[in-house]
Amino acid sequence: MQSKIDQLINEAEKFLTEKAFDATHGLEHHKKVWANVQKMTAGIEEQFDLIALHIAAMWHDVTTETKKVSKKRAKKKTAQYVTQKMADLGFPQSTINKTKTAILEHSIMNTQSILESKILADADLLEWFNIERFLKTLHIYSSGRGAKIKKIALSKFAKKWTKKIPDLIHFDITRKFYYQKLALFKKDVRIKKTVLEKYKKKIEEFI
Repeated sequence: MQSKIDQLINEAEKFLTEKAFDATHGLEHHKKVWANVQKMTAGIEEQFDLIALHIAAMWHDVTTETKKVSKKRAKKKTAQYVTQKMADLGFPQSTINKTKTAILEHSIMNTQSILESKILADADLLEWFNIERFLKTLHIYSSGRGAKIKKIALSKFAKKWTKKIPDLIHFDITRKFYYQKLALFKKDVRIKKTVLEKYKKKIEEFI
């Protein structure tokens, strides 16, 4: 079974290396989400499917499309693609179903209906406060291409979502990690702003 999992993960990494959906949803993001999943599940007592979570974490923002499509369409196509691959490789149907559902429901804009979706959604949410990812998004936003990645200014995003995120989190352990990550994130932003003068106003609005 491990060789089959590795085959799927390797294919996801190839997609993410060659044609990530955008600059902030590449291989590094997916690896960090999977690391968050592993860290979180150590404190979750409910029974979950770790294989489904591993595959979903590494495929959740992959795009298998050859042309630019909406994120919603890309997510649907990716879920269909990877679960067909899983079926061909002989994965249990329950694992296939959980993988598909987790991919389709991982966004905070969705309602999470199963445990695996809730875990993946929380793990993905924690990456909103990854300092390097934030600065990359800020750079793209400031260069006029931000509408493709964030539809709102990051200062407005911060003011709005830092208040809402705790209520969107599903698990106490995630909430603990969130507050730790937020504190470190704000500290990092204060340090980084000394070399990011052209973004100073936006960063100061955030902190």
